[in-house]
Order: sequence, then structure tokens, then C-alpha cells
Amino acid sequence: MEIKGLKRIDKVINDFTKQFGITAFIDPINGFQAYTTEMKVSYTLFVDEEWLDCFANEANTRYEGINANPFLWGIMHEIGHCMTDIWDFEDEKFFEQMKKKLDNFETAEEINTWYHVLPDEYFATRWAADFMWTHPKKMRKFCEKMNKAIQNFCEKNNFTP
Repeated sequence: MEIKGLKRIDKVINDFTKQFGITAFIDPINGFQAYTTEMKVSYTLFVDEEWLDCFANEANTRYEGINANPFLWGIMHEIGHCMTDIWDFEDEKFFEQMKKKLDNFETAEEINTWYHVLPDEYFATRWAADFMWTHPKKMRKFCEKMNKAIQNFCEKNNFTP
């Protein structure tokens, strides 16, 4: 079965990310990820809803005046990693050790509370929020194009989100 409409979604996202020198690609296995040395981000349309909804709710609470959906927070957060990658190898090793503590939490809420204060995650999300605050017209235009592309994708594939 051919999945129709993915190229349009990918084009909308890449048209947006190119302003930052970033290339985006769909990755249904790994989902939202940043590859900072390559200036690439991956995304998926099918995500762990509990985790990403919790992430977006926490971010919307932390950053007053932003009410972004989970997909938008996901892509903007990963762009934020590329834009704030100031960490050296030792920092990254330390962050990875801190992230291992996430396995000790039981709920998505607990995980997200810890996750949002990790330095690299905080700076990526903060960058995303700052960009959304300072570029509302660009964000509105991007969201309109994405919504249209996703609606087209759903219609072409007889999919109801």
C-alpha cells in the first residue's frame, strides 16, 4: 500500500527548517530527534501520544502565551537542539547520565518535569519558545501549511487522526 501525501508534509517542514540551515526527514522508528553535527532533525507523524502530549502541556505551561500542539513543540524543540548546541563531549556525557534517571519515574508527568530542567533540553525548548514568541506570523503561516498538508495526507490515505 502506497502512503500518499508524505512528500508534501516533508516539503512544508523543509521549507520552514531551511531558514535555520537544517534539513528535516521523516523517521517513523526514532521519531523526533536532533542530529546537531549534521544540522538535521527527524520527525514522525505517529508518536507516543502520552509522552508528547505531556511534553507539550508542560511546555505550554512553562512558556506563557504559547499554546502549541504536540507536533509543533516536537519539531521546534529539535530545531532548538541544533540552534543551541554549545555542549562539549563531557557535557553530553553528563546529560546522558542525567537522562538515565528518567527510567526511575513512572508517569509521563514525572518524566517531563525532570526532562524540562535538563540543561540541553531546557535550552532547546527555550529556544523554541523564544522563536514562537518573536515570530508569530511565521509560526501561523507554517502551522496553516502543515495543517493543510496533514489534512491532505489524511484524506488521501482514508485516515482519521
